Amino acid sequence: MSNIKHTFCRICESLCGLEVHVEGNQVVDIKPDTRHVATNGFACPKGLKQHHLFNSPDRLRYPMKRVGDKWERVSWEQALTEIGEKVKSITGRFSADSVAMYVGTAAGFGVLHPAFAQGFMQGIGSKSMYASATQDCSNKFAVAEHLYGFPFTQPFPDLFHTNCLIVVGANPMVSKWSFLQVPNPSLHLKELERRGGKIFFVDPRKTESAKVAGEHVFIRPGTDVFFYLSF
Repeated sequence: MSNIKHTFCRICESLCGLEVHVEGNQVVDIKPDTRHVATNGFACPKGLKQHHLFNSPDRLRYPMKRVGDKWERVSWEQALTEIGEKVKSITGRFSADSVAMYVGTAAGFGVLHPAFAQGFMQGIGSKSMYASATQDCSNKFAVAEHLYGFPFTQPFPDLFHTNCLIVVGANPMVSKWSFLQVPNPSLHLKELERRGGKIFFVDPRKTESAKVAGEHVFIRPGTDVFFYLSF
């Protein structure tokens, strides 16, 4: 009989509640937590399939070094020593900023990874720290800096009291309403419409979200600026 552990997903900021079924030392299944106070039994496929990655025979369990065209297992001492020597050589010949680090979204929602990643970069003196936010969210921070004077002042619509919601170029059914922390977007969209709210999805295609609720408003690709100016 499996033992159920209650936890939450760290892949994105929705932080969906999960029930992890464990037999011995093996995760055998992951299900949405129906009693979770925020997500109420919702979780996307990415979170529900994590145990397949955890149990995969291809999972990397120890350091590997490329030797010619092959990979060979090495000790942690050898890996750390050789990597340290390589980093020291690069920063000595060029500069500390020549060593960069890229942090993915899921790592950003862990507890220790951001601290150790930033700590490593500070330790070698490099400012070349990049993340997924560098690619797909930097515009939000830049706009907030110009509008409000601080990059982390991020205004979010109050879905529970919104009467008209206009979504331009976003697809919350897929993105889970990134930055807004809205798990189970289908439920929230339908609830907003049920109580009389109007929803408009402005997008070149009829997205998954537009098929769930609201009205799709077609727009030609690349004309967003004119759409905003029309207001």
